[in-house]
Amino acid sequence: MQPLFVVFKIALKSRLKPLYTDSLSSSKGASPYYSERRCQDLKIRFILNPLSGRAIGLEKLTAVVRKVFSSDRGIFEVRVAKDDLHARALTEEALSLGYNYVFACGGDGTVHHVASALVGTGTVLGVVPAGSGNALAGALNIPQDAEQAVAVVKKGRIINVDVGSVAQRFFFTTASLAIEVQICKTYNSMKFNPRGILPYIPIALFEYLRYRPQRITVKTQEETFTLSPLVFTVANTGVFGGEFVISPYSEPYDGVFEVCIVDGVSFTGGLAAGLKLLKGNIHRAKGYRTLEIRQMTVERPSEGLIQLDGEPIMAPARLAFRVLAGALRVWAY
Repeated sequence: MQPLFVVFKIALKSRLKPLYTDSLSSSKGASPYYSERRCQDLKIRFILNPLSGRAIGLEKLTAVVRKVFSSDRGIFEVRVAKDDLHARALTEEALSLGYNYVFACGGDGTVHHVASALVGTGTVLGVVPAGSGNALAGALNIPQDAEQAVAVVKKGRIINVDVGSVAQRFFFTTASLAIEVQICKTYNSMKFNPRGILPYIPIALFEYLRYRPQRITVKTQEETFTLSPLVFTVANTGVFGGEFVISPYSEPYDGVFEVCIVDGVSFTGGLAAGLKLLKGNIHRAKGYRTLEIRQMTVERPSEGLIQLDGEPIMAPARLAFRVLAGALRVWAY
């Protein structure tokens, strides 16, 4: 039986000189990067989900960590999470023990629970993508290769990213409350979650044929309106599900979210929008529009499911969305 955690210390003097990151600007004028000296005495916890879509495995991850940090001083710990709640508990424990960085090694669900415990703490999140979606990792330009993902501590930079808040929960990529929720629920109920676009096509078609939009009221700082949307996604990043571009101009560090809506389309228009989503250009579909928000309230007829970072959850009828600008520090390339 494999041990539940691996801890090892490397006391060799680092052969790396202290590095400094340069300040870069985003396309919207914000500057998400800041200068930081690389610490030679590292304390890093890697939280591994062995059941993720592309499970790395304890032995492989441990070997990667040993290789990447072979010339660094510090404590490098690999812990195996039994489930999402355990992943959060391990993160909170790492905070109490003063770890510099906490890496989520798994899919979007693992990242969601680890990151939720780090919001506002100043402790830096790292991501080793190993799920079927890996939406946040993609937005941070984190490679799928485990060694390159871990090496972000040597080659990457720390940025501050925005966090979404709704229904007393955080989200980091997208939140949805229309047909996207049903597709997500059906996909997650599968015993095996294959990667790529193809598995979503029959699921999306099945859900589209039986979906009945509900009437909602949306209130932003600028306007109030009602609609019955086919698609309603609040986007911090441009992609959900790993390969589906829902909001091509979203950046996770610009202090605003894009609300992506498809509304008022015919049956064939809805099918056409779905095809454009598969091709990565849903923003060109008829009935597609976006709102730029920092906060927003949505009133629904009753409580029901919403999806946060690919996870369906029950939420109240009234939903108050809010952007927490720069509330999470993350490693990125």
